[in-house]
Amino acid sequence: SKETMSDKIKRLILNDCEKIS
Repeated sequence: SKETMSDKIKRLILNDCEKIS
C-alpha cells in the first residue's frame, strides 16, 4: 500500500509521543 508523506509524518509524531509518555 502506498503511504503518503503526511501519513509518514503522522506516524513519526505518534511514535515520538509514545516515547515521551
